Amino acid sequence: MLIDMTGHLWDRDWLPSKMWDSIAWRAAKRSWPQRDPADIAKRAGAGRMDSSGKSHLEDMDKLGIQVMNILPVDYGFMWDEEPPVRIEEINRRTCEVARNSGGRITAFCGVDARRPGALELFDRCVRDWDAKGLELYTTAGFYATDPRCQKLYDRAIEFDVPVCFQTGQGGLRFLKYGDPIHLDEVAELNRDLTIIMEHAGGNLYSNMVWTAIDVAAFKPNVYLDVTEWFPEAFQDPAYFYRVLGIMLRRVGAHRILFGTHYPDRSKWMYEAWCDLWNSIEDRAKEHGLTISKEQADLMRFGNAARLLKLNL
Repeated sequence: MLIDMTGHLWDRDWLPSKMWDSIAWRAAKRSWPQRDPADIAKRAGAGRMDSSGKSHLEDMDKLGIQVMNILPVDYGFMWDEEPPVRIEEINRRTCEVARNSGGRITAFCGVDARRPGALELFDRCVRDWDAKGLELYTTAGFYATDPRCQKLYDRAIEFDVPVCFQTGQGGLRFLKYGDPIHLDEVAELNRDLTIIMEHAGGNLYSNMVWTAIDVAAFKPNVYLDVTEWFPEAFQDPAYFYRVLGIMLRRVGAHRILFGTHYPDRSKWMYEAWCDLWNSIEDRAKEHGLTISKEQADLMRFGNAARLLKLNL
C-alpha cells in the first residue's frame, strides 16, 4: 500500500500567465540546442490539466496508491498577478474533489501567508471543507520565519494539522526562501507544530538535502517528504540509497514520507517510483542497506495515515 503525501490538481486557469511564460522559458533554455519559448508555451501542461480528479483516481488504481493528498498552491503573490481562478475557489474545488473521492483523495489548504484573509481562508478550509493541513509555498517570496506566518502556525496547532513547506527547488521562482535552515527556528519556537519538508530539501544532489536532514535530526516535529526524488534515484541508485540510509539513521523511518508530485512528470516515472517503493526492502539490500518491512510500511503509508488521521 502507498499513501502519496504530495499530489496536485492543475487547471490552466489556476496559474498566472507569467508562470506559464516562466515554465516555457525554462523548458526551452535548459538543454542544447535551445528552443523558442513561444513554441513550448503552446503545449505547456498538455495532458496534465485535470482539476476534476478523475485521471488521478484512474492512475492511482494503476500505481497502487490508496490515498493521494492534494496540495493547492497560491501563485498569485509569487508573480504579482492573480490567475483567472481565485485562490479561494481553487481551494474550494480541491476540497470538493477530495470530498467526492470516497476517501481516496485528501486535501490541504494552500494560501500565501502575505495574502489578506489568509487565516480566514485556512479556517474555512479546515472547518467547512475538511482540509487536512496547510501548504505554505515559501518559494513564492517569503521566509517561514516571516511574522505573518505565526497566526497560521498557531491555528494549525489549534486544529492539530500539519504544515507543509516547499523546500529546495524554487517552485519556478526564488530558491533562497526554500532553504530548510529557516524551518529550524520555526520548529524550535513552535514545538507543537507538525512540519513537513516537501522534497526534503529539493533535488537529491542539492546541498539543501543535507540541511533538511540536519534540521529534522534535531527537531522531532519535522518530517521529510521525498517526493520527486525519482530522477536521481533512477540515474544514481547507489547515491539514493546512501542518502536514504543516512536519513533512516539520523531521522528515523517514522518521519519519512512517500510522495510523487503527480501529475508533473511522465507516467513511466511514477510507475517506476511506485514499483521501487513497493519493493524497497529488497532493492535496498542490493546496495547494502537493510530496511525492515516495519520501516518500509511507515514510509510507504503509516506516517502519512497518522498525519492525515486516516482509518485504514
